[in-house]
Amino acid sequence: MNAYKILLLSLFSILFSFRGVAQEKPEITGEGILNDIHYVSPQAFLFYRSDLKKELDQVLASGEITKKEYRVYSICLRLKEFMAVKSYTECASYSLRKLKDNSLPHWLRKMLAQCLTTSYFKMGMLDKGRQAQDYYYQLVEKTEKVSGKPYTEYMLSAEFYFDAKEYETAALKYKESLRDHLANVKPINKHFLGFLCNNIALCYLEIKEYDSVVRYNEMARGYWNTVDDKMTNHYNALLDANQAMIYIAKGREAEAVPLLYNYMKGCVYVDYHHFVKSFVDLADVYVQMQKYDRAQAILDSLDKEVRLPVIDSKILLQKYFTHYRIMNRKGEHDRAEGFLNQYLLLSEDKYNENKRRELKQYALLYDIYEKQKELEYSKIELLQNKQIRDGQRITIWIVIAVSTLVLALSIILLVRYTFQKKIVQLTQERKEVAEKALVSREAMLREVHHRIKNNLNTMNGLFHLQLKSANNEELREQLQKSANRVFSIAEIHNMLYNESFLENVDIKEYLQSLCNHLLRTSNSPLDLNLEVEDISLNMDYALPLGLVVNELFTNSVKHAFKDVEKGEITIKFYEEDGEYHLKYSDNGPGYDLDQASNSLGLKLIKMMQKQLNAEVEHEASQFSFQFSVNA
Repeated sequence: MNAYKILLLSLFSILFSFRGVAQEKPEITGEGILNDIHYVSPQAFLFYRSDLKKELDQVLASGEITKKEYRVYSICLRLKEFMAVKSYTECASYSLRKLKDNSLPHWLRKMLAQCLTTSYFKMGMLDKGRQAQDYYYQLVEKTEKVSGKPYTEYMLSAEFYFDAKEYETAALKYKESLRDHLANVKPINKHFLGFLCNNIALCYLEIKEYDSVVRYNEMARGYWNTVDDKMTNHYNALLDANQAMIYIAKGREAEAVPLLYNYMKGCVYVDYHHFVKSFVDLADVYVQMQKYDRAQAILDSLDKEVRLPVIDSKILLQKYFTHYRIMNRKGEHDRAEGFLNQYLLLSEDKYNENKRRELKQYALLYDIYEKQKELEYSKIELLQNKQIRDGQRITIWIVIAVSTLVLALSIILLVRYTFQKKIVQLTQERKEVAEKALVSREAMLREVHHRIKNNLNTMNGLFHLQLKSANNEELREQLQKSANRVFSIAEIHNMLYNESFLENVDIKEYLQSLCNHLLRTSNSPLDLNLEVEDISLNMDYALPLGLVVNELFTNSVKHAFKDVEKGEITIKFYEEDGEYHLKYSDNGPGYDLDQASNSLGLKLIKMMQKQLNAEVEHEASQFSFQFSVNA
């Protein structure tokens, strides 16, 4: 209890710092408004945005700076705002326009080129990103010596793969950058190496390789703690957040709480997005610990005392869903339904926003393509004019010598050229039609999965609302079973919607997510041993598999552990000799399938067996399900 009081006092001290009770907002220490604008990081910019704009207008009005200086530093402010709110499409377009102005100072042109490089890589335009990167390093080499490969050689492409959820590829890119820096850069940049190790740890956190997360976390801490820097507390806070996520994943929420408070404290006035996220993460942990009033107080403090808007839509979605869970568990179903509606509406808005962002990216790419095409046409026209002049001289000489032969050759060449041009045109038209059809199909599939997922999540939310208001225990049990079945179906569509490949499901990730959900809803202390190979299956096979696991898991929780001190469930899924094997067992006394022949769960299992043409074996508390996949 004393530990929680200390943690709450830490939270209150942070909140007071925003209300002016405990401390004032720290100065940027750039010594003057112009240096402050240049010095402030994009991560901290949103804390100081209004102050910097106001002070810049004041020094212009007082005559301390010229209109030219005002314009230069307004461009710098605009760039940092784009990067702070992650508006990469607007940032790329703005940077391209400003780089045409050769009157801008060299340091600002470097900043424009760097922002352009980052924006291209963030948008997935890797070729354009590398071109912008080459231009940026041309500017850098004019004023400073560069050793080793450019950090963007691996870093920005790694960030693109991370955003695309290709976490293993991103980790490989980060590691390549780490090895290159250690081999070629002397003296080493420990700040940079710390960030590399932290990013590698984040990749492993996403793929749930927690031993690797701990390893690279400690490597990053070792680099950062040997540097005399006032940002060290912030860096350690980021690493504490990584460790907290491991504790949460392992069900050790109480150990995660003090780390999340350190995370919050280390990000205040330093990293806007992480600071806001720390409130939502902390509230989410308290919900898992069933401390709903404390979770609600933390979310309320973000809205009332701190008063910082949640700009990142992903964090805002998490905040709405946490609100919904709190209200639902506290029995305030009307408010819970309101937050659920906000969550679903924002999910739809985020989907539409992503579509608009893609269209902006395509527009930017098309604009660049058109300019390149104009340049290429002008070069072709010059070349053609030269060829025409040379051809005319040759033609005159040949006509005089052998006019008949020249005429015959000219006709043959013309026919051949016309025929080849027609073939090229037809090939290009067919290629464009095929590409449009493929894009349209993918968009339709993604939209279908998106809408099915939203509808199933709405249905699941209604089940949970009805579950809270049901007084009959048998009715509550049936509602929970129905909710779990809906979740097993919805999770398939959620994964297909979020993945770039719209047909196959990662079985390991799917069963992990499904079992974690069943563990949370079972309210029973038990151990789960999940041994699943890295296998991807079509949803026609993945969905029946998930329903079978759901029914077996639910049956074990209900019947198997009445006389057992602590339940244990083991699930194995693997491929052997072209056959897929599901092995399920628990440490209960066993279950007679013949006695439950009329149960809905058994009927559902038999339906899935028939659908997959599977072989089923059952003995005591062990269940085997074997099937093959048609090519």
